[in-house]
Amino acid sequence: MSENKKENNSKDGLVGLILFILVIAFWYFSWQYIDSKVMSDVDTLTSHEVRGLFGDKFGAVNALFSALAFAGIIFTILLQKRELKLQREELEETRGEFIKQNETLQKQRFENTFFQLLSLHNEIVDKLKIKPIDGETYEKREFFVGAVKDLKYRSTCEYFKFSALTKLESKEVNDFKGNRDIQHDFFHKLEKDEIKNLQGLTNQDIENFISEPIENKEEILKTEYERFFHRYQYNLGHYFRNLYHIFKYVHKTDLIGDQEKQFYCNIVRAQLSTDELVLIFYNSMTPINYYSDKPNLGYPNFKYLIDQYDILQNMNSRLLLDRRHKEIFDKNRVEKEPETFKIKHL
Repeated sequence: MSENKKENNSKDGLVGLILFILVIAFWYFSWQYIDSKVMSDVDTLTSHEVRGLFGDKFGAVNALFSALAFAGIIFTILLQKRELKLQREELEETRGEFIKQNETLQKQRFENTFFQLLSLHNEIVDKLKIKPIDGETYEKREFFVGAVKDLKYRSTCEYFKFSALTKLESKEVNDFKGNRDIQHDFFHKLEKDEIKNLQGLTNQDIENFISEPIENKEEILKTEYERFFHRYQYNLGHYFRNLYHIFKYVHKTDLIGDQEKQFYCNIVRAQLSTDELVLIFYNSMTPINYYSDKPNLGYPNFKYLIDQYDILQNMNSRLLLDRRHKEIFDKNRVEKEPETFKIKHL
């Protein structure tokens, strides 16, 4: 800006000098013209006419000052035009700086709330505690290890008996059904309890579990998880309600752009452990009425956010209770924003 001002001042000085020179030159040549053309015929004129011409000659001085004044007006107009242009440019720059400052303040406002919610989430996790069927106590992040274990071993359909099937490919399962008397190479994928449970199943048990209609599996899953949730709702309700509102806050805020929303959702996702993702997976597929007449946790509200921001992309599907649960999850994708999201957040 300072360089532009220097350049403009130089131009203005040059314009003023040119106008001044033009006025002086015009006056000078007018004076000479009167001397050479008019005053040369002075002998043929009367004394009164001579005095009149002589007065007219010096009257050119008035014309000089009038012309200089007119040139000054033109020069002033040019300066004002230049100043107005500079003022407009400065106003645009000021407006741009104000917009940037406003965006920075908005982002700081968002981040203050966001990181407070994230800090609260970690505080909630630090207070979690569960004592599942194995009798051990799981606290803090280990809570989710115990929670998934409890969901697996206390289920009425006994998911734990079939857990080996989630880790084996179809060909490996068929090989096992075809020959149970050998130690198959794929046994290295399984825990000792999983091998024992697998060997305790008949081929018909395996076939029934695999071929059961997906609709039946979905209904069983929802029943099992809802029973599990209400068994530990004191811990799970607080945890999922806060986590859900973190993602919902990011989704609904107008303080950041859409690309930044994905970035902040990724920050939250990075805080989640492997077993935590599994529990979120099952929670998102089950409508949960937590002190409400309508589902307010799980499906469809939380499922929409999970689908929207791909929150479970790093989940290990081998930890699922049934391989086909992933099929149920994909089938029930929520594309439309829930009606409860219509309330705007800051």
